[in-house]
Amino acid sequence: MIFVFVEDGTLEVIEDLEEARRRYEGIDVESGVFRFYDENGCFLAPKFAKPSGGESCLA
Repeated sequence: MIFVFVEDGTLEVIEDLEEARRRYEGIDVESGVFRFYDENGCFLAPKFAKPSGGESCLA
């Protein structure tokens, strides 16, 4: 389970990394729109295959 804090103050709960890859665009994640935490409250730092040029996705 992953907790996603959105910059507008909302909280979303998703099942796993695969769901995160489907739901969130890399450019938004890279710019800090979404912050990810595991069920223990540890920050999950996103890693990218390449820097965003508006086209990258979560790695």
